[in-house]
Amino acid sequence: MAFVDRRDAGRRLAAALARFKTDSPVVLALPRGGVAVAAEVAAALSTPLDLVLVRKIGVPFQPELAMGAVVDGPEAVTVRNEDVIAMAGVSSEAFASVRDRELAEIERRRARYLGNRTRPELKGRTVILIDDGIATGATFRAAIRAVRAQRPVRLVLAVPVAPPDTLKELKKEVDEAVCLEVHAAFGAIGSFYDDFRQVSDEEVIETLARFPVEKAPQVPSTPLVARDWNVVVTAHRGGGRTARRILRRFGRVERSGHYNVFLLTAAEPSKVLDGLELRAGSEPVLMDVLSRVAPAQTGFDYQTTEDFERELMAAVAPWLDRLRDKSFHVRLHRRGKGLAADSQAEEARLGEHLLATLAKAGGRARIDFEDPDLILAIDAVDGRAGVGLWTREDLGAYRFLKPG
Repeated sequence: MAFVDRRDAGRRLAAALARFKTDSPVVLALPRGGVAVAAEVAAALSTPLDLVLVRKIGVPFQPELAMGAVVDGPEAVTVRNEDVIAMAGVSSEAFASVRDRELAEIERRRARYLGNRTRPELKGRTVILIDDGIATGATFRAAIRAVRAQRPVRLVLAVPVAPPDTLKELKKEVDEAVCLEVHAAFGAIGSFYDDFRQVSDEEVIETLARFPVEKAPQVPSTPLVARDWNVVVTAHRGGGRTARRILRRFGRVERSGHYNVFLLTAAEPSKVLDGLELRAGSEPVLMDVLSRVAPAQTGFDYQTTEDFERELMAAVAPWLDRLRDKSFHVRLHRRGKGLAADSQAEEARLGEHLLATLAKAGGRARIDFEDPDLILAIDAVDGRAGVGLWTREDLGAYRFLKPG
């Protein structure tokens, strides 16, 4: 099925992305063709629209053949296609020359398209990355890596059309992929559109003007009500007093009643990890004192194991889409009353329950203890549980966020 034009593709894509509206996402477009598609999605979801400035690095004697891509950001991200570079016999100097030329074009586009425009904050947000189609995936892969570095809570790839092999590879680098049509016999992206005329600089500028960036909305979260802690902190042996002093910078600190475990009530629990990371370089004592820091993204009360399992499944229901087609495992830290003594058996039971729930909804996932995409971390302390869903990238970025 061909698309009439990019606006038609955008409207169809918006319908497929409607479920993300409640996440208050940010829509990012790859210019120029992706802007016309993304504008329809941003309008339908009532979201900010911004750009990811990325350029293909073409082989010098065959510019349409991508040997890599470069993308704008706090630090430019370069992706190399080593197979193409080797096949074409491109030297390091020749690659760098083409890359620098494309970086200059990115600079021009940034000045022309964005000027002094306010850019939306991506950290902690759902981000939907859009183009008018994907062929080799080189530019899209570079864009994914640049956006991922800004730590969105969820990254969604969304395109009207792509070939199956490229889409399969890119799915590994995002949390979810939405593609309206997948064609093995691909050719050029334009062959799937009746009207694929070039998008001008002026059209990009006019489109962005319709979507001014306002202050990012606060994403609602489930409040922690009883014993209103929202971060569980474990200190190293002998470090309890210093740990309490450090944690008071972020909120109220209470002893949990369990050895070297503290309960922190922070105004913004998601920022505790950021604050500790910023201080760790200049305050090495943090590494000697703090063992594990676990912010709760949601929470609930329980009295029995049955209560716990029922309330947990209700709490994680909004995250089931994030588990779809991913690997994960459940990690339970149990302290005090209300749960059976065997944490590993409980973890296994909860993991199987999540797989069964996904299967009923037509989805699938798999349990992986070696290198999972996601970890569902649960801290249960005397009848109160805090829950967080953390990605592999989160665990790599925050030294105190440990699954074990």
